[in-house]
Amino acid sequence: MPRRRDPAKIRTISVLLRDAQPTWREIDGEPNARKRRERRHARDSARATLMRMGRDAEKRGALAQLDIRIRNFLEMVKVRNRKGHRKRLPKPKGGRPLGNRVRRLLLAVEVHEAIEAHGKKRGSVGSALSEVAGRRGVSSNYLREIHYDRDPEWRRDVKAELARRKYEAALNAAQASEDLIALGVPSPPGSS
Repeated sequence: MPRRRDPAKIRTISVLLRDAQPTWREIDGEPNARKRRERRHARDSARATLMRMGRDAEKRGALAQLDIRIRNFLEMVKVRNRKGHRKRLPKPKGGRPLGNRVRRLLLAVEVHEAIEAHGKKRGSVGSALSEVAGRRGVSSNYLREIHYDRDPEWRRDVKAELARRKYEAALNAAQASEDLIALGVPSPPGSS
């Protein structure tokens, strides 16, 4: 028996556009709560699908080849989502909740430091993930999600935190060497 296809994944463009732009009466005017919830879900799902199509076309540089109805819908969404006089699509929703961002950042930095300690050899990422997971009591899959998170803002935050820690370490080392010089302790041979 052939597998049934998910009807949400095979909707045509006209159905997606219809579901993405419901009127107030179609959703809030519905007396049945279950149907209201289903229509809101269909609206959110259709909008997410259309915006994903637009983002994919934009990445490929093929926005002009996209159906004109989809381009018009995307322009309308960009105008509504105007922030700071720049038109852009809203960030995609969905996925796993991020949880405590500070804790994730500390775990990501610890994983990066463990990878640097292991060196650039084969298997160093996996062994560093396992080591940090054992030390912190979290699953290695969770650490893998954190380490391979592709969100550009997240990567920038991790890089900034790593740079801040390296700067502080260099500053502390310089301060310690100045303290030793002030005390009259000779510096070890080979250090500058």
